[in-house]
Amino acid sequence: MRTMLAFLAPLSLAAFAHADVFLYSNGNPSPFVPALGASPSALNGAPAPGGFSWSEAPLEGAFCNSTAGVSSHFVSNAGDFRITDDVTIPAGGWTLDSILFYAYQPGASGPGSPFTRATLRIWSGAPGDPGSFVIWGDATTNRLISSQSTGIYRIFNSITQPLPPSPDTSRLLWVTRVNIGGLYLAEGTVWFDWQYSCANPDRGAYSPTVTNPGRRGVGNARQFRQAYGTFSGGWVPVRDQGKAPQAPDLQQDFPFLLFGTAGASCDPDVNCDGGVNGFDIEVMEQAVNGDFSNFCQADPDFNHDGAVNGFDIEAVEQSVNGAPCP
Repeated sequence: MRTMLAFLAPLSLAAFAHADVFLYSNGNPSPFVPALGASPSALNGAPAPGGFSWSEAPLEGAFCNSTAGVSSHFVSNAGDFRITDDVTIPAGGWTLDSILFYAYQPGASGPGSPFTRATLRIWSGAPGDPGSFVIWGDATTNRLISSQSTGIYRIFNSITQPLPPSPDTSRLLWVTRVNIGGLYLAEGTVWFDWQYSCANPDRGAYSPTVTNPGRRGVGNARQFRQAYGTFSGGWVPVRDQGKAPQAPDLQQDFPFLLFGTAGASCDPDVNCDGGVNGFDIEVMEQAVNGDFSNFCQADPDFNHDGAVNGFDIEAVEQSVNGAPCP
């Protein structure tokens, strides 16, 4: 379900080139592309338009997935949809700079992205489980860096009976980069929980599930839904019912790409004034004492020992004086 990666090939970076180092692709058995199953032709042989690809709902045996995307957007008057999936961080931890998510809005073909905001939370465990809590982020801050076309159209499966639909270009996938800002996370499993807001508040965002040829998917992703009718609201598993009455329901994952650096990293310019000097030591001391007005980094635990205290001040002072990262 998860693949640890160290590189991303230039082909897969073409639509979203960025200076961050690639770390991980969720749900992808190939180390070179996001788990969208992009192909120049559909299973029925229909070619994608020139310069574009299809992301087709996968077929496994006699059954295919029946869902093109899962609601993942803010709705002003009807409540919220959020989605979540997990990642296991290896020994040594990761310093995370940004994450790429994928979604479409029916009929939105550009030139500008239909998405104007993205919020992100990181949880200690699966949202909705007893004892799980948010370790970073919130449901209100806009962390969107950029959003642009992938050149991939999401389509339903083109050969599964009855009445297989023809591929069409109404669901252009957009890749959205969301800022994490240099957050260090130690070894272990965490959950990302995200949501889009749309330029047109009456339209939605729909996130494709992990798509690998020949596999309908077995995952653990969840979706948050507001109370509606007899449903009391909360986090529920994301399941695809499949096409045909005999198709088994299968829980899904979501594709995403993580960027940052392996291990801990540090920048002693904790006030982001462009210099590394005594003012950074002073600002670190202020942060330890609860004043974050001049502190600009994502995490005040500068030495990554799990506490914010005088040892962080000492670590900043050492870094200002030329010592390596703690």
